[in-house]
Formats: sequence, C-alpha cells, structure tokens
Amino acid sequence: MEEPAPFAADDTVLLWVRGEAALYAGRIAAAVDDFAALTRIEGPANPYALLWLHIARQRAGQDDKQELEANAANVDRRRWPWPIVAFYSGTESANAVFAAATTSTGNSLRRICDAEFYVAIDRLANGDQREARRLFEAAVKDCSVHVRDHAFAAMELARLDALATSHANP
Repeated sequence: MEEPAPFAADDTVLLWVRGEAALYAGRIAAAVDDFAALTRIEGPANPYALLWLHIARQRAGQDDKQELEANAANVDRRRWPWPIVAFYSGTESANAVFAAATTSTGNSLRRICDAEFYVAIDRLANGDQREARRLFEAAVKDCSVHVRDHAFAAMELARLDALATSHANP
C-alpha cells in the first residue's frame, strides 16, 4: 500500500480540520500548534483562526490575553466576527455580541449561531455550565446542520454530559 503524500505545512484546510479534530479528541497541545500555525498564516484576514487558537489555549490552561490582544489588533472591526473577538478580548459584553449578531448585515442566523456557540464556550471556560448548556442547546436548535457551530455545539453538549456523568459516578 502506498503512503499518502505529506501535507504542506501551510495547508490551511488541513490545519483547520486537524486542529478541530485534535481539540475534540483531547489532544489539546496539537490543537494549539495547528491553530497557532493557522493564525500565523492567515493573520487578521481570518479572525476565526484566532478565536479557535484562544479556545485551544484556554483548554490547555494557558493565559493568552496578550497574544489574543496582539492578534486582534489588526482584525477589521467593521466585519463579523469582530464582536466575538472583542468579547473574548474583554472589551465587549455578551449582550453586545448578540445585539451585533442581529443588527449586522449579512446572514443573521449564521451570526446568531456564532454568538450562541462562542459565548457558550466562554461561559463553559468560566465555570458557568448551566448557561453554557443553554447556549449550546440553542445553537444546536438554531444552527443549520450544515453549519460547523451545530456540530461543535453538539460535541460540547456531549462533553458536558460526560462531565456530569463522571462527577455523578466517581
């Protein structure tokens, strides 16, 4: 059997997919590496890369406040998902994210899905599992099954269920 061809180090599709898979497989260091590489390659042109790098760093227990602020400095503040970047940077509230999701031009349902998912991730990282669950459930309900937020919200709900089960049965 022939070995598959190696991927190029700047293959952004591979970095996305591999980073997401690593994050949800619990290989957090690998996820951080892939999202860091993706952020270096795509920079402020892809704010989602820096959001996922932040999520991976949070899961790794790393303080990335300065890195997040530096990465966010050149993101276009007039375009979505800037409100989420600002929220993660600590300069916007969750209410502002949801308000922007409903008032910005473009696909408002997609933006609402983003808002639900990314605010839920923040709530979970800050210990508010009840609010995180509510927002993940809303994202599963509101997001099209063709939108990544739907699948990731469902995986986060499964993680919450597994945490609840492990705490109930030590």
